[in-house]
Amino acid sequence: MKPIEFIAKVAPFAVSSMRETHVPASVTIAQAALESGWGEKAPGNNYFGIKGSGPAAQGLRHQIRAGQYRHGITPVPEGLQVFLTREYEGGVLVRIYDVFAAYPSPKESFDAHGRLLASRERYAQAFQATDGYGFARAVADAGYATDPQYYDKLALLIRKYSLLEYDRLARLP
Repeated sequence: MKPIEFIAKVAPFAVSSMRETHVPASVTIAQAALESGWGEKAPGNNYFGIKGSGPAAQGLRHQIRAGQYRHGITPVPEGLQVFLTREYEGGVLVRIYDVFAAYPSPKESFDAHGRLLASRERYAQAFQATDGYGFARAVADAGYATDPQYYDKLALLIRKYSLLEYDRLARLP
């Protein structure tokens, strides 16, 4: 999918989320693009790389760490998915299995993203930002992703695709 097509597809979800959670649509769109490779890598409609949570997810993580998890064989509860991902650990990019959330639709993924950022204390500082760039910086500094260049990548997408326009759109009555 081309970037402009992707933005047109997800912008309504990002604008709706901003109206409910105050997470800038510009940041939501940039994160979705970056985390999902413009929608090409969004298994289970997870556009944001949101990790699975709750007891079932913790149980799967325990099996993974203990070497008991077998991809494609070990049962995975509904609403969760396990796949090989890349994470920075100690500044080194490594491949690991991890547990991620799965959503019935893209809209539910965008809603979950907004709720996640709005409800976690670690992202509270982001809501003091005066624009999408400041919000993106605070989210990156709070450790949303392990990539040390996460903010730079988000800022580039916000600038290159004029994503701040969607923040203005969300503020319209």
